[in-house]
Amino acid sequence: MRTSNSPALVSEQYGTPVNLQARIALHERFSLNPYDWMLWVLDQIGLGDEACVFEVGCGTGRLWKTNAHRLRPGWDITLSDQSAGMVAQARAALADVTHPFRFEVCPADRIPREDASVDVVIANHMLYHVPDLPAALKEVRRVLKPGGALYAATNGAGHMRELDALYSAFTGQATKLGMSLSFTLENGAALLRPVFPNVSLIPHVDALDVDDAGALADYILSMMGGTQAREPLLTYIQARLAGMAGRMRINKDSGMFVAKA
Repeated sequence: MRTSNSPALVSEQYGTPVNLQARIALHERFSLNPYDWMLWVLDQIGLGDEACVFEVGCGTGRLWKTNAHRLRPGWDITLSDQSAGMVAQARAALADVTHPFRFEVCPADRIPREDASVDVVIANHMLYHVPDLPAALKEVRRVLKPGGALYAATNGAGHMRELDALYSAFTGQATKLGMSLSFTLENGAALLRPVFPNVSLIPHVDALDVDDAGALADYILSMMGGTQAREPLLTYIQARLAGMAGRMRINKDSGMFVAKA
């Protein structure tokens, strides 16, 4: 099992937005919770009229695209990612949003900001990709102002386990899709507390109800790094869905840690 903080895996998975977009598409189309995840994330942060915000691992910039109608003039927002391809995609996605974003290509353990200069750092489903998490957390703590906070979303052990079971049945051997996460709902608090003594967890409730075999196949393939042919997998999933009255329920297990400086 590949680990989520392997530099080779991160480069393979996120050098371009293709894999991430396949996964986003499944959640956007089939989530049962009608309230968008990105809206929920910003709700938990609760920014005031003035704030300096730094997002690490911004991906395609979807957090700010989704919340474009909620942006306030006093928010100084920087989107960063260690992948130049992701930063370019985020910049393009936000080109028609009038807010003046900043963009940086940098890893999470080398944030180009002065000490105690940032109100909020956002790490939305990305800390499990950081090779040296203690170093990254210390860097986040360095740039946060007193009273500032890190908002770090991640998944738990039960997240989408039905897809693991589906792919395991297809291959005939126990398989966990994609990667073994290094930062989870189960261990996140213990990893954060050496740097942030004040840590809390906000759970998020949701599930998927999927009736499209192609979308499931594309999601699985995005996690497997091109090691699986699509047609046999698609045929298998179509047969499985037919035996489930055409629909598959997939439970999510996600939440957000709030770690205060």
